[in-house]
Amino acid sequence: MRIRLAWLAMAVTTLVVIAYTVPLVVLVDRQAADRAKVRVENDAQSLATVVALAVATTPEVTPESIESATGGLGPGLGVVLSDGSVVGEADPTSPIVSGALAGSQAAGEVEGRWEVALPVGYPAGFIAAVASTPMADLSAGVTQATVVLVGLGLALIGAAVFVADRLGRSLTRPVSDLAATAHSLAEGNLQTRSEVNDPPELAEVGDALNELAGRLDHLIASEREMMADLSHRLRTPLTALRLQVEGIEDPAVRQPVVSQVERMETSVDRLIKEVRDGRRPPSQCDLVEAVGRRLQYWSLLAEAQGRSLVRVLAPGPLPVAASEDDIGAMLDALLGNVLSHTPPGTGLSLTVAAQPKQAALVVADEGQGFPSGFDPTERGASGAGSTGLGLDIARQVAEAAGGSLLLTTAPSGGAMVVASFPLKREPG
Repeated sequence: MRIRLAWLAMAVTTLVVIAYTVPLVVLVDRQAADRAKVRVENDAQSLATVVALAVATTPEVTPESIESATGGLGPGLGVVLSDGSVVGEADPTSPIVSGALAGSQAAGEVEGRWEVALPVGYPAGFIAAVASTPMADLSAGVTQATVVLVGLGLALIGAAVFVADRLGRSLTRPVSDLAATAHSLAEGNLQTRSEVNDPPELAEVGDALNELAGRLDHLIASEREMMADLSHRLRTPLTALRLQVEGIEDPAVRQPVVSQVERMETSVDRLIKEVRDGRRPPSQCDLVEAVGRRLQYWSLLAEAQGRSLVRVLAPGPLPVAASEDDIGAMLDALLGNVLSHTPPGTGLSLTVAAQPKQAALVVADEGQGFPSGFDPTERGASGAGSTGLGLDIARQVAEAAGGSLLLTTAPSGGAMVVASFPLKREPG
């Protein structure tokens, strides 16, 4: 904005300066020419007066008598007698002189000089009193005056640009402050407030931005408390479930269920802490190890439904920027979808593949594939009557770790999901 204001001020001021300077330069040039012409005409009239007195007081008009009467003529002055005799500087063949010798006052440019000739009558005819000056004298001082006017114009343009820049700075600084406040709010710093007080219009915008920040802070705090309360309420049924599970007598049946309940309790505790803190701590885990542990639970469920579960795990470690709980949540969503939306007995496979700079988690099944006509990763979208959150959760886990989620068709014709994760370091 400052640059645009400066350019605008320079353009407008330049037009004004040109509009005034050009006529002034023309006027100065004309005045200089008029002054020079008037001076030459005055010289010619003075000389004519002296010649007239000499003619009136001298019985015989000769060049010597004229020269004696004038006392010597200066540069640019001359007298031409009717017989063509010349005293001083004059050209008897000049059309201006010829006009005066014929009894007419004449003036004009002759061979680079401005010349004025006045006739002085006497019995033998007319005498021409001639005064002249170089044409350059008609523009004397014009160049200096033009330089001064142009200098003043440039100074005026510079002053206008400086004032516009100062004015623009007074306007852009509050706008920059507002932009900085908005960027800070966008980065999650909801305690940032605008301190713009002038001009009133921008101060009003700052007040509105502060009010919006306050409302956002309040809404987010309320949501965090609500989520924390909801998460905390899950602890009661989990505690009851844990007590019921511990009553199972068969250790082979009891221990896997107890492990799952403990995992759920840990996840709820972590969720409560993250919601109240408003942030998630940086995390990292071995993808192979996290998948292997979680598969212990899903292997039992797949076996109970008569499904074949093919597991291909690359040698670890494969460190990725996600916690073991996040990988577990992703695996729960992907495998849960397969077990929920394909008939019992449908086979599936899980692969963890290692590449030079990334790792891939691939879940494929032998079912009918993804329904057509909608985006399965859209939050809340489902083609089978579920909540539609599973694939979105998997996508968020992959993207939060710097990776991506790809939905495609397996070689068997079923659905296949490929989650890619950049490695934190090269696998050992």
